[in-house]
Amino acid sequence: MEEFRVQTSTYAPEFGRTPGGQISILTRSGTNQFHGTVFEYLRNDVLDANNWFNGYTNNPPLPKARERQNDFGGTFAGPIIRNKTFFFFSYEGLRLRLPGTELTTVPDLAARQNAVAAMQPYLKAFSLPNGTDDPASAIAQFNASFSDPASLDAYSLRVDHRVKDKLNLFARYSYSDQVPFLARNFGSFGVEFTYVLFDAGRRRAKLAESNAQLAQARENLARLTDDVELQVQIAYNKLQRTRELVNVSKELLDLRTEVSRVSGQQLEKGEALQSQAANAVAQKFDAQTSFLQAQLDYIQAHDEMAEAMGITPY
Repeated sequence: MEEFRVQTSTYAPEFGRTPGGQISILTRSGTNQFHGTVFEYLRNDVLDANNWFNGYTNNPPLPKARERQNDFGGTFAGPIIRNKTFFFFSYEGLRLRLPGTELTTVPDLAARQNAVAAMQPYLKAFSLPNGTDDPASAIAQFNASFSDPASLDAYSLRVDHRVKDKLNLFARYSYSDQVPFLARNFGSFGVEFTYVLFDAGRRRAKLAESNAQLAQARENLARLTDDVELQVQIAYNKLQRTRELVNVSKELLDLRTEVSRVSGQQLEKGEALQSQAANAVAQKFDAQTSFLQAQLDYIQAHDEMAEAMGITPY
């Protein structure tokens, strides 16, 4: 069973005008995967106490009647044709021994012996009394415990076929014995067709909402595109500036290197002071530092450019 619904009043037109409760049951169908379940429900007189009436009204107490209840079964479902045809099979079995206690009266022994010959067979059909006897009424008590046997086997098979997204066919066959007032086997089939004839404008409203969301998405995309283009342009301009700075720093480093070399030669020939040569070396180191800083700025600008374009730098 997949779904059930109980209605007690104010039914829909399809349920007619019958008073009382209306119970609707929807049986399950299979899926694209195979599934199965098993179950067992057990009751046994070994696990139960004796019936209260067996000991309260009888001394010695009546023996405890046998009680056996085994309710077992299972289900198995799966695909016949994937995404198209499915089946669902279920079985339930019941084996029951229902205990009971009978406190009644039967004809006493004297009534059986003194009855006319034609009546004696009928009186002897009653069980022999095992309780107190009332000679005035010719009736004696008979008390006993007993078990009523019952069994049940029920099967159900449902097959569903999907024709289209909104058109499904199904057929169901059930068999059950020992069910009073019902046929042992019965089946049903039907068609499930889903189509909205009148939706009070909900479909048009849904379409308008979807169009509005699409327009908003396009506007957001255009705004995002403009932002990305601006970021790329800023990153590109920074990259160009750092590249020019690297070139200028390289030229300055070459110049400072040459000046330092010339100052060193002049110092060796005694044509320049030592302080002038040291100053030239210091300017060379400053130029090297500026060149290295320009290279680092260029690398950083290159990474920012790649990030703006959505490219992983490394």
